[in-house]
Amino acid sequence: MHQHLHDVQLCDEVTGNFISIKPQLVINATGAWIDFANKALKRDTKFIGGTKGSHIIVDNPEIMRTLNGSAIYFENPDGRMCIFAPLGDKVMIGATDIRIDDPDEALCTDDEIEYFTQFTQHVMPDLEFNRSQVVFHFSGVRPLPNSDVEFTGLISRDHSIRIVEADKDLPFPVYSLVGGKWTTFRQFSEETANKALAFLSKSRQVDTADIPIGGGVNYPQTEAEQSSWVKQVALETGLAEQRIKMLFGRYGTRAKSIAEYIVRSQDKVISAGYSQREIEYIVEHEKTVNLSDLIIRRTLIGMLGNINSEVLTILAETIGKVLGWSEIQISDAINTTTNYLIENHGVPVERLKK
Repeated sequence: MHQHLHDVQLCDEVTGNFISIKPQLVINATGAWIDFANKALKRDTKFIGGTKGSHIIVDNPEIMRTLNGSAIYFENPDGRMCIFAPLGDKVMIGATDIRIDDPDEALCTDDEIEYFTQFTQHVMPDLEFNRSQVVFHFSGVRPLPNSDVEFTGLISRDHSIRIVEADKDLPFPVYSLVGGKWTTFRQFSEETANKALAFLSKSRQVDTADIPIGGGVNYPQTEAEQSSWVKQVALETGLAEQRIKMLFGRYGTRAKSIAEYIVRSQDKVISAGYSQREIEYIVEHEKTVNLSDLIIRRTLIGMLGNINSEVLTILAETIGKVLGWSEIQISDAINTTTNYLIENHGVPVERLKK
């Protein structure tokens, strides 16, 4: 995104095409990239003081048994909050809280992995843990407000709307959404919409506070209701109850649509319980653009350490079939994603390169 005179130029990174618009208002919801986006609009802001949070995914059955389905939170001697949490058949360990200027440089480093190793050995001294058990790592940047606080854990986790008013050079205001997180996204969205509606002299027509979305629509609340729901969908689609239960755990009530899609054609398991038809559904309905979307964002295949060269090839061919890729595009996707998984997520080279 960049600004030229009174227009805003948006670039579609899939096609490379530019779209020119004349906005009345710009809402900058780019998270850790807020100041970068404002700079593209010729506005020098210092709203964000982002901190990097890294996690590792570990294959350690002993820790899994110790957790017994629950998560453990504790305060490390350095004051950071740390967590052990079950994730599928693996354990997620985190997190760091380190200042970072450029969110594009956020990677889990060797020092951070060593930090996790040390506090794991401190908390669970009787369990054997070493770096060879790390199957995946990832890092994100919290879009926290700019702060001079020395200890990052004391930086406010609240959200706020920072406004750059219109002037002769920028004929529209920019609302920058600072802070916020998954647990407060609806509240933050509603506050932003209310402020935008007031600016545009519009009134709210729909209140979304109690509207269920996605797999939460008509969600069965009790264990008995969930069991009944699973049995009914299994009866209607002909899929095994265990399969429906797995789909329900991943997608909520959307599992019914996915199950109906699956049974329309021949299916086979690819990896970690994900099947060919399930992947095809995700590509068709979840705005999947590239191979890494499938592996680390739409599914848990990568995060749970279930990716290898064979699975990578099958996924590439599947997404390629649905999106109409050529053989060259499929091959390029495999090579690009292989390097990305190795360099950004610590997936062992020997698992991805034959």
